[in-house]
Amino acid sequence: MPQFEITCTLCSNHIWGRHIDQSTCGSQCSIIVLPNALTTLTVKVKQALRTSTFYTDQTNFDVSRAVQSGTPENLATLRDIDSIAVQLQRLENAGVPVLWRPLHEAGGGWFWWGAKGAAAAKALYDIMYDRLTNVHGLHNLIWEWSTNEPEWYPGNNKVDIIGYDSYPGKYVYSSQKGVFDQLFTLVEGKKWLP
Repeated sequence: MPQFEITCTLCSNHIWGRHIDQSTCGSQCSIIVLPNALTTLTVKVKQALRTSTFYTDQTNFDVSRAVQSGTPENLATLRDIDSIAVQLQRLENAGVPVLWRPLHEAGGGWFWWGAKGAAAAKALYDIMYDRLTNVHGLHNLIWEWSTNEPEWYPGNNKVDIIGYDSYPGKYVYSSQKGVFDQLFTLVEGKKWLP
């Protein structure tokens, strides 16, 4: 069974890799993927050495080793990316474009992919981008990035849409124009900011 988790944006329930081809995600959530429909997948990749978490404080998985060619962590990471690619290929074959949002909130450091800093996270993103687009030939992915720190940004050539996850607190409705301006500057006005 692939060790990744896909969050259903319709209900926020989790779809495990083995359920993506079924009409339900494992509980009461129905997933209907229609040809030519836009689907958003936020992937929280379980760290590749097969424990059941993606939180930094609950794992000792070292992303800096995952990006070093030939290490056990690297080989396991490639295996997991290949497992994800199989599922994404099925969506491409069905004519489904996907808003693909891997490694979200990397700059926060609370997920393993951001635990060792920007260089390791960007190297992992580069590996995933290369493997999904060049090795597996997937062309249905619309690459989405979600952090506003310049040192973490993978670059305009590997990102189609940039966004920002905001957790302002209960009943805080202040303007996010400052963050919008940061993102606009980061992408030099060349990417879509939803």
